[in-house]
Amino acid sequence: MDIGEQVVQQVLQDHARKIAKTYTTDDRKDWRQAATDLRQPYWDWAAKAVPPDEVLTLTKVTITISDGTTKEVDNPLYHYKFNPIDASFYDPYQQWQTTLRQPKYTSDDIEDATDDPQRVKEYAPSYCFAETPRLSLSLY
Repeated sequence: MDIGEQVVQQVLQDHARKIAKTYTTDDRKDWRQAATDLRQPYWDWAAKAVPPDEVLTLTKVTITISDGTTKEVDNPLYHYKFNPIDASFYDPYQQWQTTLRQPKYTSDDIEDATDDPQRVKEYAPSYCFAETPRLSLSLY
């Protein structure tokens, strides 16, 4: 793991620990331990494994919030929403509101090409990218 990956993992764990401290339920100790054990998601593309639906197709997921109730939220593993879009992004990326997977370029628009979950599942083991302006992040 290089220094950049270590920093990302540390920031991820720091956020998770802060969130876990807000839990008031009887299992709050378990939430704190889970935050400490949390690691950055990684899929080995060479293993040709298909990531779970929580990564590939679900735009919403249900989470347990600090009071023990559940809440439906946008799936952070499906898309990342830029808020705001970084000023250093150049065209056409300045127009993208989220990361996109296998973007389809049309004459007037760019859109996600993940509208066919079965095609995505078949394609994912060989190559699937979330595009960002400065680099492509391999998700699996």
